Amino acid sequence: MSVGEFEEPIEPIRPELWNPNAAANWSLLFTPAFGAYLHARNWRTLGNPSRALVNLVWVGVTIVFLIVNLGTLFLPDSKGIDGVMRAVGLGLLLGWYFTQGRGQAQYVKDTLGDDYVKKGWGGPLLAGLLGISAYVGLCFLVAFALYTPDPKDIAEEIKPAILQEWHKQPGLQNATIQNITLTHKGGNEYTGFVDATLGGQVQRLSLEVVVESGNMRWEVKPLTGK
Repeated sequence: MSVGEFEEPIEPIRPELWNPNAAANWSLLFTPAFGAYLHARNWRTLGNPSRALVNLVWVGVTIVFLIVNLGTLFLPDSKGIDGVMRAVGLGLLLGWYFTQGRGQAQYVKDTLGDDYVKKGWGGPLLAGLLGISAYVGLCFLVAFALYTPDPKDIAEEIKPAILQEWHKQPGLQNATIQNITLTHKGGNEYTGFVDATLGGQVQRLSLEVVVESGNMRWEVKPLTGK
């Protein structure tokens, strides 16, 4: 270098980060796992692996919660369980934000302001959308596979079918049904009773119902010993 020449000043390297506030906001849709993972990546870029690890723990906790939430589909319907799971889900979101999310947003604001390279959102948002769509789809598949019609609904639906068959038989044109009681026997089978008036006599009959692919097969017969 000749005398009088000076080196140009080297600009400091600006870190590449996802906007921490935006990551937290998107967590409202994509669960805290979304924001916690991006914040973990941010912390690694900022040279704080311990804070990154804490956020990854929140990712794991959220995944466990989602698995447990999926498992509740195997339990009987309960407003109490639904309420607890909603409360826990909200608690996870608020817990992560107030212990981790807000802290990173404040740190970036205090130390960098807007002086950092803002990473694009195309990849993370696509991954979040695919992930939440897959989870919701899995929930629907499990719920559909486990769905069992309510016995009361089946009783209401099968009543006119039984009467229609009876009215085809001589001597049963005036048959009436006062009540049908069904209970879920297991799988796609239901069992119960039909309280009816046949030929002017009040009778209680045994009823067996099998539901397959939306179709119902039923059998009415006298109670054993009657």
